[in-house]
Order: sequence, then C-alpha cells, then structure tokens
Amino acid sequence: MPFLTPTVTDEHDMLATFAAQQIRHLATALHGLDDQQIRAIPTASGMNLAILARHVSLIADGGLIALLEPGAGRGGTRRGSLEGPADLAAGACDPAGVRPSDSAGSLIAELCAAADRVERLIRSADLERRIPVPDAPWFPEDLESWPARWVAAHAIEEVARHAGHADIIRESIDGKIAYELNARVDGEPWPPEGWSVPGHRDDAPAATADSREAGADASAPERVAMGGVLGSAEGEELAGAVGLTGPSVRDVLLEQLLHQWTERLRPRLQGMTDEEYLFDPIMDGSAWTVHPRRDDLPEGVIQGGSGEMVIDFAYPEPDPAPFTTIAWRLGHVIVGVLAMRNGAHFGAPAADYMSWEYASTAEGALAQLDEQIARWVEGVRSWTDEDLAQPCGAAEGEWAERSRADLVANIHRELIHHLAEVALLRDLHAHMR
Repeated sequence: MPFLTPTVTDEHDMLATFAAQQIRHLATALHGLDDQQIRAIPTASGMNLAILARHVSLIADGGLIALLEPGAGRGGTRRGSLEGPADLAAGACDPAGVRPSDSAGSLIAELCAAADRVERLIRSADLERRIPVPDAPWFPEDLESWPARWVAAHAIEEVARHAGHADIIRESIDGKIAYELNARVDGEPWPPEGWSVPGHRDDAPAATADSREAGADASAPERVAMGGVLGSAEGEELAGAVGLTGPSVRDVLLEQLLHQWTERLRPRLQGMTDEEYLFDPIMDGSAWTVHPRRDDLPEGVIQGGSGEMVIDFAYPEPDPAPFTTIAWRLGHVIVGVLAMRNGAHFGAPAADYMSWEYASTAEGALAQLDEQIARWVEGVRSWTDEDLAQPCGAAEGEWAERSRADLVANIHRELIHHLAEVALLRDLHAHMR
C-alpha cells in the first residue's frame, strides 16, 4: 500500500479513499509483531496496538461508521459486534477488549476487511441522507441526525486519530516508523535507495507486554532508549554505561532541556513585570506567593526565607492545595528544583527553602533562575555517561539508589512543567486585565 493516497476525483472518491487508507495504515502498525508485542503497553497512555485495532474494526462493523449502511438502525448493523463484555470494552477503547485469539495477523486481516467495507459503503452512500445520532453519552443530546457526508468525514477523523496513536506505540516498541512499515509491507527497500535516514536502526530494542513494569525498575538511559530518542544523528558515541549505541545519554538529556529553554521557555519569560510576578487571579488572599513576612497567615502555613521576602508552604500540603503565583512557582523552581541540587551535586553553596533570599521583583527572580540554570547545565555537562549511570546518593533521600540520569530527566521534567505553568499564567494575566 503506498504511503500516500492515490489521486482522487470526486467527493465520494475522496471520502472513501481517505477513510479506507487510514484503516489500512493502522493495520501496518501491527506488521511483523508477535502476540506479546501487540499487547505491550510501552507508553504512559495504558494503550496497546491490539485494542486500537480491535476498536477500529468494531466501530467500522457495528459503531457509528456502520450507520452508513442503508437500513442500519441507531446502533449500527450490530452484527454481534457489541454483545459481549470484551466487545463493549473494545467499544470503549479499553485494553480489556483484546480477545485471547487476537494476533497481529488476525487483526490485520480484520482491519483490511473493515477498510474494504468502509470504502464500499462511502462510495455508494447518499451523502445527503440523514443518519440518526446514536443514543450514547459522547454524542450531542440536542441533535437528531447528521448527513451521511458528516459521518463519512468523521470516519476519517476518528480512524486517523487512532492510527496516529498506533504510530507512537509502534515507535515505542521497536523504533519503526510508519513510512518504513509501509515500505516493508510493500516489499520495498528501507531506507529508500540513495537516501540516508537519520537515526535509522534496524536492531532497535523491542518492548514487550512487561515493558512498562520493567521500566519502573530499569535505569533511565534504558528507558530513554526505549522511547526512541537515542535515534538522533548527532553525537554517535557509545553510551558505555548501558551498552547502547547512539549519542551520549548526557547530550540527549541536555538537549531535552536546552531546546525547550532556549526556543520556548526563556523567551516566554522575557519582559515579565512585577505585576505579573505577583499576579493572583483568585484575589481573596488565599494564594501562596512570595511576600514580606506576615503575622496573619492561616494556621499551619510556613514562611520560608532568610531575607526581606518569604515564600509560603506547609507540611503536609493542604487538600486542595492553594493557588500559587508566578513568584511562588519561580521560587520553587529556583530553590527546590535547581539550587538544592546544584549544592548537593555540583559544589554550589548549600540551599533550602528556609535560608534562601527570595526576589522581590520579576527581574530579580529571573536573574536567579538564569544563574541556577547555568550552574545546573554546567554540572550535568561535567558528567559522563558512566557518571550518569551511578546512583544519585544520599542527597536524594529515598531516591538515593536511582541513577543520576533519572535525577537529570526528572529535574528537566520539573523545569519544563513549571515554567510552562508560568507562561500560561502570563497569558491569563494578559487576558484578565
């Protein structure tokens, strides 16, 4: 099957061709896998390839897409597809809907048959015919029917979303991408003759049904490799600590942060005003922030800081936790995420929430952030891949035995997460004035 659809002529041809092509593309994501791999859950979504295939096969045979068949009732043709608990789970896209007998081959055959059927239905459909809206909580209650044209277009959207999800899961299993799989299904060479494909590795490690559980105890460099990010063309050196071929784990981890920091995060912080820094959209005094020391805070709230300004926190944290301002979030990032780790691992002065001198202005906070980011990057850059495979040590408490690579990946996740929150709060401030 070609990677691109053939040229289309009229509306029927376009809708039928693209709907069927997406189903067939999902089928290619299962190509060459065994029974264990189609049930593997290698990503955080909890999804696997078998349930995506089962779900799409079902909606084509007994769900909304099946309503394109003349004479179908509100629930589709219902040719036995939705009767059992496993099939109901498949309708909900729940991995419990995978049947014991499902294999890559059987699911590919079902998907190809579904593609043929959907293509036939759309090509012969009266696109003006009104199709009743099924009685289900995910469909609008105030709508009685759709034109068949809308249902056909929805078939493309519905399956394309699942096909894209399947691409991600397949890449997480063995690194193979959709273009490569299409070539292999068609018996064509990969990479294409005369072309070099950056990061192509024919021996990428394959995930299994146990991958997610194993990943919880595996070293961070191994989990990074499973995610495919070691396929970059840059830095082709041995990740000696874990025996992986690819760019250094250190460089991958630094790129993870520096790309986000230089291209997205730091530019979004430029020009922040003091008003934004202390912006409190709740406006009832309950928000945690950075402020001059006070005597009237609620019971249990601790004021950390050794200077003019303090930061609010509590142990244990209230439920629900108070809203936190940009000033608070930057204080957390500067001290708890960066300065404490810089002191513990890279020879910077020791730091904690109680002894820190918090900035009273946005400019001061950003200067502190820039300094701590620079110290952190310099420190991580001083570690080799062998260093990154070593345990974090006692400074990380209960995580002492986790690898330094785990620590670095987690710090970068924290930075990207919280600084994205700051960017969102700046947007909120701009639109609430």
